[in-house]
Amino acid sequence: MKRVLKYGLICLLFLTTVISRAQNYPVQTFVTITPPYSSYLPDYADPFNNQMKILLTLTDFSVSTYEVKLRLSIQGQGYTIKTVQDLAALPTIQLSAGVPTEVSGTLLAPYLSSDNLIFQGMDKAQYVTSQMLPEGPATVCVEVINAGNANQAVLSNPACGQYWFALYNPPLLNTPICGTEIMPLDPPQIMFSWSPLHMSSPTNGATQYEFYLYQMLPDGQDPNQYVQSTTPYFVSSPTTNTFFNFGPVESGQAPLNVGTTYIWRVKATDATGRSLFINDGYSQVCTFKYGNAASSLLDGVTLQLESTGSGQNVGAAWWNGSAMFEEYVLEVRKTGNPEFNWHPLNTSDVEEKMYMLEPETEYECRVKGLAGGAETDWSNTSVFTTQAERNYECGSTALPGKASNIKPL
Repeated sequence: MKRVLKYGLICLLFLTTVISRAQNYPVQTFVTITPPYSSYLPDYADPFNNQMKILLTLTDFSVSTYEVKLRLSIQGQGYTIKTVQDLAALPTIQLSAGVPTEVSGTLLAPYLSSDNLIFQGMDKAQYVTSQMLPEGPATVCVEVINAGNANQAVLSNPACGQYWFALYNPPLLNTPICGTEIMPLDPPQIMFSWSPLHMSSPTNGATQYEFYLYQMLPDGQDPNQYVQSTTPYFVSSPTTNTFFNFGPVESGQAPLNVGTTYIWRVKATDATGRSLFINDGYSQVCTFKYGNAASSLLDGVTLQLESTGSGQNVGAAWWNGSAMFEEYVLEVRKTGNPEFNWHPLNTSDVEEKMYMLEPETEYECRVKGLAGGAETDWSNTSVFTTQAERNYECGSTALPGKASNIKPL
C-alpha cells in the first residue's frame, strides 16, 4: 500500500511539473491602446501617433532570436474580428532574447488590414466601406505565433485589454447663447462660436466645420424637427476655425429680417472622409431672435411729458401718445432725494392723475410706452407741486374754490 501511494505522489508531481512548464511561455506580451478609443480601426496603424502598441519580450535565453507573427482578435457585442488562419501574407517579427520589441504603426498595419481579417457577426463589405467598429465595449487580444512552425505554435500568453470604442461628440455651441435676442446692426455683424469636444484625439487635426442657418417660421414647431425637413437658409464653406462671422457679405446672400427667429447649428466633418462623429457630426440646434419688430418701430420715438398739481393730494400728467402703444407706465416720486422710490401707474390713456400725494409738496414724474414686448426710453422728467392744504374754520360761510371750467350736472 505504501508503494502505491509512493508511485501516486511521484505521478502527481510529474503532472504538476508538466502543466507548470506548459504555461511558461517564452514570449511575454502586453497590448495597450491610448485613449480616446476611436471606432476607426485604421487609426491604430497610423505611424504618426502609435495609439496602439504591442510589446513583445523574448524571455527564453536558451535561444538568441525567434521569428514570430501575431494573431489578433477583437470581440464586441455580437461580433468577432480575428486574424486569418493563413499567416503567410503577414510580416515576420524578429525577437532577440531579453530585448523588448514594440509592434505599432506601419508594422501593425497589415494585421489590421481587412484583407487579413475574418469577420463574424458583421458584414465585411459594410466594414470595408466605413472601416468603423461598432460602438461599445470590446476585448482586444494578441497571441504570438512561431513563424517557423507549421502548426503555428503559440509562444506567448494571450494578452488582452478591455476598451470602449466610440464616435466623437459633435461641437458644443457657445455664442450667441440659445434663445437670446440679438440687436440688429447695419450692416449685420454676428459672431458665432463653438467648442470641439474631441480635441484629446490624436486625429483631430483634420476636422472641418460648416455653419448652418435656418429661417424659422413662427408656427411653434420644434427646431430639431424643423431642421430635418427644411432647406438651410445659409451654409458656409468648410473651415477649420471654431467661429464664423456672419457679416455684410453673408447678409447679402441671406438677408436677416428684424423680428424673425433663426436656428443655427454646426457640422463637424473629417477632412479624409471618415465618419468619426455622432449624429453625422451635427451639433445641437440653437435659436436666436434677430431684433424685435416692435423695438424697430419704437426706435427714435420720444414721449414728451407735462404735469401739474391739480389739488392738494392730486397731480395730473399728460403726454404725446400714439396708437402703436398698447400701454404706458407713469412713475411718480418726491423730489429732493435720488434714493426715493418711484411709484408706477399703468394706463392705456395719454393722461393720468396721481392720487394720495402730500399737500404743498414737489414731485417729479416720467412715462414710457410699451408695445409688443418692447418699450421706449423714459420721457423727460416733469416736476410739479401739489396745492396747499385748505384751512376750514367753524362757522365760516366761505366755500372752497372751484375750477372755472367745471359745469354742474
